[in-house]
Amino acid sequence: MARGTWHVVGRGVRRLPLCTRPEDYRKYLDLLARAAAKHGCEVHAYALMPNHYHLLLTGENAPIGRRW
Repeated sequence: MARGTWHVVGRGVRRLPLCTRPEDYRKYLDLLARAAAKHGCEVHAYALMPNHYHLLLTGENAPIGRRW
């Protein structure tokens, strides 16, 4: 089965902050690692800003567009 590569971008509603404290970033990365392991994805790169993020993922049949 072919592997897909995705550039995923998310932004806070009305560009409001998603992360406001260092703990928020750590929690997001922990949740991302768990979701990637659960769904067999690899996270190759990420950029976390206060009001948006970018992810570069690869995997087979990743549920992109669905809630993890």
